[in-house]
Amino acid sequence: GIDIPLCINHICLQFFFESTNVIFADYDRHNAWHVNISDDGKKLRISNNTVYVFGDEGYFSGFRRWSIKLSQVYNCQAVGIAARNDGTYRHGYNVFDAELNRQLGDRYIYAGDRGHGWRGSSINRPYILAACKDRLKYLKPLKLSNSQWQTGDVITIELNCNEEPWTVAFLKNGNYLYDKIAIENKATF
Repeated sequence: GIDIPLCINHICLQFFFESTNVIFADYDRHNAWHVNISDDGKKLRISNNTVYVFGDEGYFSGFRRWSIKLSQVYNCQAVGIAARNDGTYRHGYNVFDAELNRQLGDRYIYAGDRGHGWRGSSINRPYILAACKDRLKYLKPLKLSNSQWQTGDVITIELNCNEEPWTVAFLKNGNYLYDKIAIENKATF
């Protein structure tokens, strides 16, 4: 392989990097009493319930990278990307259920809380879920010895639509949780 100097890597990243300014914007108003979006859409607090919150725009090109800092940690928290931004609340379902494949489309989710699995799953968290078409695939074990999230952690999502295949990656405090995951079906995420 070729050893590329770091300064060249930085220039290449600057050239291919498209900055993101993810704004929390869309969710089912049925759950409005559980959702607080502040700081011009940059701060999100969910107090309870199953709520899907989507950014104000979708991505289908470029290299995108965005991070969230966890100010509180609860059970049943997850972050990721979905091909459809239909946040309609469906009582009893969560982002990991196959029943939501039509509603949310393909999705790639990092579930970083502790010690329990989802209905129908014997896989305990933390893990990454890849839901493609009608399949659910749990990706585990994760690379970090402590892949559970904790207050103050910074979780980063990288979406690369510049190369074939497209990939998504999840990082915790700057470290990859799993190898880059090939996106099976190109869509706006």
